[in-house]
Amino acid sequence: MRPRTARLIAVLALLLAGCGTGARPGLLGAVGPGSFQWMAPIALSGTGDSAVDINKPDNQPALVWATHDGAGPFVVVNFDETHNRIDTLFDAVGEYKGMVLIDLIPEENTTRFSVTADGAWDLAVLPLSAAPEVRFSQGYVGGGDQVVRTTLDGPGTLILKVYPGAAPKPFVVTGVSDKGRELLVNETGVYDGGSVPLDASTRLLTVQAGGGWLLTIIPAQ
Repeated sequence: MRPRTARLIAVLALLLAGCGTGARPGLLGAVGPGSFQWMAPIALSGTGDSAVDINKPDNQPALVWATHDGAGPFVVVNFDETHNRIDTLFDAVGEYKGMVLIDLIPEENTTRFSVTADGAWDLAVLPLSAAPEVRFSQGYVGGGDQVVRTTLDGPGTLILKVYPGAAPKPFVVTGVSDKGRELLVNETGVYDGGSVPLDASTRLLTVQAGGGWLLTIIPAQ
């Protein structure tokens, strides 16, 4: 077994530790009732430019976790079964690690990744249950691009703190609820944090950032 593959398997074990295998009821619309069901993780690794095919459950959202240890551009694009481009998932320069959400809507079904890189890279396709979970009055410290699960007992308020010294990159937070996908924060200038309301049915938050951040969810007043 190659050393990088062994390290990736070890990281997958950490990401998946404690993750449930059952569905979370009451999730309708953009994220269906079966979205949190278990799917076997898919581990991919390589060096330099590559195109790799995957076989994941159709019409099921998933997470993609990526690392890159090169010095140049790192770009990952996903395609569907008819070779149509879906999205640019990762677009960075130099060393990188982060997590994004794919295939949120039924029309999206990823079957291939196109990777542009000048160094070694890893990709892991994971179930939504692998994302860290945040409940009311809990804080979560993260960095860069990440996906967080939320379990709310009612409407909430998302409180954000963005640490100084972050790389010059827009700070974007998107919520996924029964109503669909909603842009909550989109700041391109200096931004050190704030608060935004959350719908009670919010189940996922995606964060795009160039540095560290802290999020806390409290019950709406």
